[in-house]
Amino acid sequence: MKSIDREWRELTERYSQMSEGELQALANEAYELTAMARDVLRGEISRRGLHTQLRDQPAPADPVEDVARTSEFDPTELDLITFGRVFDLEEARRLKSIFNNGGVLSYFGPNHVENVEELKVAFDAEKAESLERGFEVGIEYSVPRKYRDQAFRALANAPQEAPADTKPTDDADYVATCPRCHASDITFQGLDTADGADPDVNSKYNWSCDACGHRWKDDGVEEDGKVALPPSENRRA
Repeated sequence: MKSIDREWRELTERYSQMSEGELQALANEAYELTAMARDVLRGEISRRGLHTQLRDQPAPADPVEDVARTSEFDPTELDLITFGRVFDLEEARRLKSIFNNGGVLSYFGPNHVENVEELKVAFDAEKAESLERGFEVGIEYSVPRKYRDQAFRALANAPQEAPADTKPTDDADYVATCPRCHASDITFQGLDTADGADPDVNSKYNWSCDACGHRWKDDGVEEDGKVALPPSENRRA
């Protein structure tokens, strides 16, 4: 877990590199930030002598204001890249909070909205359509290209969700994932075995995550007596 001093320094450096427009966009969603992130953001705004106010709650819907804002700022000018998909409003809220706390601008849906509450109708429509076609497509979310690595770090450092209280069936294929970001793009790097020890009993498994770069060792993940390995294309002999 990060120390408070380290997190403060990282936020300070991150916000100092933002443009005034990016600070304004973040301030508009300050109600999603942690107390520390809000304090650092206020400090950066004060340091630059700006008069930007931090919002402590979502702005009320105002069509006139939305039109004015659209004419002033176009998110596509930020060189957005598609970063993933979300499948319900709760997941979108969680991702938005993670990105905001990490100082990462994020936009959802084809219209690149910032306020995920505006996606409720879109999610309802997507759910109805998924029942007809038999599978879910979800809604894309994007981040500015220059924040790509920062977005990965924000996801990697986010608090882990409590695992669902479910038990896999006997026929289910268990796939190992990164303990930090939960991505399945992990690579088996090899075994560490002491001299003279039985490699099948006294070995440590070395892993790395292609998504966030995390490295770790374990004794092999077991489920009902079976060792769970990543997909075969990610294994290395």
